[in-house]
Amino acid sequence: MDYLIENAKEIAFLCIGGGFLVLVGFVCAFIWRVKQLMNKFDDLVELFSENIYKPVSLIFKAEKFIKMGLEFLKNRKK
Repeated sequence: MDYLIENAKEIAFLCIGGGFLVLVGFVCAFIWRVKQLMNKFDDLVELFSENIYKPVSLIFKAEKFIKMGLEFLKNRKK
């Protein structure tokens, strides 16, 4: 008992240090989970870009090209 009383300050600092280590562990785990979630979100955005955006932009480019061709043919008949 005398040992605990004499070294109470050091024991308290060790407990606080251990608590901070546990807190750091929880924060690291939380950041790791957020990173995984962001990676999944990034994969969804990439999937959207490849499967939705590119074909739609290709359709718009084709529409623009067809309009230019029709205007060229219209002007040529005049």
